[in-house]
Amino acid sequence: MVVEYEFKKILQDLRDPSKYDQGIIRLEKFSKNNPNYDYKEKLDKESLEFSKQVLNSLKESQKGNSWKSTNNSDSLGGKIQD
Repeated sequence: MVVEYEFKKILQDLRDPSKYDQGIIRLEKFSKNNPNYDYKEKLDKESLEFSKQVLNSLKESQKGNSWKSTNNSDSLGGKIQD
């Protein structure tokens, strides 16, 4: 199924910290184009923490807010050295 394949590609982007932002943008578009696809269930299968992070980022993106981290940490959660 084409929709399933497209979601798997988005999921790959979301797992890659360097492509996470791109993945959120793609997921937002995907969810608008496929309103009946249950992507939340697929995210929950990854991990609860991952699912929460993605859904929060998606919600912020949909509201027009930045979901990108503004704290002093790298994309893997470690502190950036000054």
